[in-house]
Amino acid sequence: MLRGRSLGRFLVLALIGLVFYAPAIDNFWIKDDLAIGNLMDGDAMSWSAWMHELLPFGMTGEHYWRPIPLLPGFLEHALWGLDVRGYHLTNILLQVLCAYLCQCLVDRIGGERNGRAGFLAALLVLLAPTAGESVVWIMQRMVLIASALELAALLFWLRGVERDRPLARVAALFCFVLALLSKEVALTIPGLFFLLDLMRGLPAGTWRQRLRRALLWALPSAVLILLYFLARWLFWGRVVNTYAGLDVLDYARHNRVFELLGATFRNGFLPANPGLLGAGPAAWLRLAMALALTIAGLRLIVVLARNQRHRTSLVLGLGIAVLGLLPILPVVWVDEHLFNARFFHLPAIGLAVLAGIGLRERLPSRTWNVLGAAAATLLVLAYATSLAAQLVAFERASDQILGIRAGLIDQAESRRALGALDPHFVCLQVPDQYLGVPTLEYSLVLAMKPPLTRPEVSVVPLLARDQPRRGFWLADLDRQLAERQLPRDGLVYLECLNDPPGLMPIFAERGATRGTNPPRPIAPADLGFRGNAGAEPEYLFECGDPAARRFRLVFRTPDIAFEFGPELIPGRNCEEVAPGRYRYLSSWADPGQPELPDLWARSVRVPLPRPLAITWRVESLDAEGRLLGVSLDQRLLVFDELGGI
Repeated sequence: MLRGRSLGRFLVLALIGLVFYAPAIDNFWIKDDLAIGNLMDGDAMSWSAWMHELLPFGMTGEHYWRPIPLLPGFLEHALWGLDVRGYHLTNILLQVLCAYLCQCLVDRIGGERNGRAGFLAALLVLLAPTAGESVVWIMQRMVLIASALELAALLFWLRGVERDRPLARVAALFCFVLALLSKEVALTIPGLFFLLDLMRGLPAGTWRQRLRRALLWALPSAVLILLYFLARWLFWGRVVNTYAGLDVLDYARHNRVFELLGATFRNGFLPANPGLLGAGPAAWLRLAMALALTIAGLRLIVVLARNQRHRTSLVLGLGIAVLGLLPILPVVWVDEHLFNARFFHLPAIGLAVLAGIGLRERLPSRTWNVLGAAAATLLVLAYATSLAAQLVAFERASDQILGIRAGLIDQAESRRALGALDPHFVCLQVPDQYLGVPTLEYSLVLAMKPPLTRPEVSVVPLLARDQPRRGFWLADLDRQLAERQLPRDGLVYLECLNDPPGLMPIFAERGATRGTNPPRPIAPADLGFRGNAGAEPEYLFECGDPAARRFRLVFRTPDIAFEFGPELIPGRNCEEVAPGRYRYLSSWADPGQPELPDLWARSVRVPLPRPLAITWRVESLDAEGRLLGVSLDQRLLVFDELGGI
């Protein structure tokens, strides 16, 4: 129960948390958050959909059994519907709770003699830049809930160990089960229970007796873990989930997890986003963090030498950090923009425990105390600056999502206003993240469905080139349209933009055919796309005008300010495959313009900085070069080499 000084500290932490996270409180839903519509039936929450997520019976080995983080959502929807600010407020308060429980843990270990070390640890947990992803990404509240339950379990267990209270241990085991059903990383918490029994058990008895007692109390945790794995095996036939559709070790190889482990630890423990801060300021922030943590380590050695009680602090802080990463090590990678930083939420708590005690525990030496206070101030300022920058990234990511979403709505409404049928949009360059912040990816489809968008806007996302590990490429377009039973005609092609966020039509509306007897292009159809990893495109067209003696194949792209293309002369670089029907391959020579580079070999097969969108048409000419007719524009999309499957 909060009272007196504890209540005051909690309120101070809550105020600091609300002030720092206030800029992100109205951020739009991101990525997995956009799936909220899957849990609803119209404007009301669907209890059957919720039960499908809460109970494991209908799940597979690719699902995660994490029912506890979903439970607050039902109540939240009853309180504020789809107002995203309410959900963000819940996450902020969960982060405040994690910080407060960390303070309680440090105070408990230190004998509650003063609250300076605990408050610094709590402040570092609250302002950790790696926490931004867990707090602002609503679905990642599973990280916050699991962390809070694990800290509560440690507090209960510590109480049971020191005061021989079996009921406190039972409460700890209950929190452990709830944490395990929030996120699987909680599996390692019983290891900390065991260490607490060894180090903080009642003083009576020998070390061997204490070890025997610790092993005895480890049995309930072992039974619970065994039952958990048995349940997974019975439900899904496997105990370890796939991750991103891959087995864990395959995921590690695919993403070079172990190869990048050094960079991951640097980005996780010295977090600063150079995309927002700039390379120079980010380097200085990392240096400030490293310096402050080094001083914390040196002071911690002196503290441990003077106060054996804090040896538990060392073991517990290191244990939280190490055991928080150990079970998920094959899938942990954090880039310099702090993408995937949620994996470091629990390790950051362990580091905060060590830094709080190392910097704020009072020592007899005035010099050590002044140095500790200065390093603590430096570390808090560095964390606060880095977190503020990270929250700017979340704001801009929200603007990106809203801009693309608004662009699609405008495009759909303008076409509906003209009486056209509901269009189906193909969006290229759909962003996967913005400077480390997850944004849309495949969830663009969810963003354009009710209840977030009414009426629904049909969209097929094709991911940006800089995220080649997974996603929808042009080679997948046929499959997506078939799976969703979308028509192949009437597709509207758009490109996602970042600055300012929005959409740009790739192809203009088709113009009217001109000329007396124009050639009629018959291939490639709208879906006859070729990436540069496949065979070169084949251009077929028809022209029944006997006066037509040659043709011009004209390409146009928004990336190039002029039109270009070869002249086609039947019998030379263009063959007549049937009366009035002609065939051309782009690798064939161009006798009219020998200096024109081979379109396919030079402009398509080489790596490109971005997808190239091209329209083509055929112009028919007489023997004197006079224009007889111009065909309708046809559409062709060409991806760079990475885009090919």
